[in-house]
Amino acid sequence: MKKIVFYVIKPKAILVDRTKTLDETIRKPLTEVTTWLDEEMTHSGWSDNDYIVAVKLIYLAYLYEDFKDEPETQFLFNGGAIRFELFDKWWSIERFELSDNITEAEHSLERLTKDKIQLTGNSAIDTWLLGQLAASSIGVQINILAQT
Repeated sequence: MKKIVFYVIKPKAILVDRTKTLDETIRKPLTEVTTWLDEEMTHSGWSDNDYIVAVKLIYLAYLYEDFKDEPETQFLFNGGAIRFELFDKWWSIERFELSDNITEAEHSLERLTKDKIQLTGNSAIDTWLLGQLAASSIGVQINILAQT
C-alpha cells in the first residue's frame, strides 16, 4: 500500500545570503521553496527519516546535474562529492503526509445550515459558500420528498 507524501524544501538564510550576487538563472533554482510529491510504500521497512535522507540525496543530485559546470556553485558540492550532510548546510526539509482529500472534507459544508456558519465578507467565497449551503438544502428537500 502507498501513501502520498509532500516534501517542502526551503533554502537556509546562509544560502540566500551566499547567492545574492549570482545571476538570477542560477540563484533562483537554488533559493526558491520547492515542493515535491512522492508515493511511499507503507510497509517498506523504511522510516520517515530514511525517506527524508533519500530525498536529500535526490535533490542534491538534481541540482548537481544542472550546476556541476557552474564555477559559482562549486561551494554547494564541496569538491564534487554529494553527501546528504551538505543538504543540511544549505536547505531545510519538512515532510507532510496527505491526511485526506479536501473534496471528501468539503461534504461537511453540505451538512451545515446558514445559521451554523458565518459569511466571510469576501463576495467570491460567500457566493461559493451559499451555493454549498443551497445544494445542501435542496438535497434535504429532495430526500424529504423521496420519503413521502
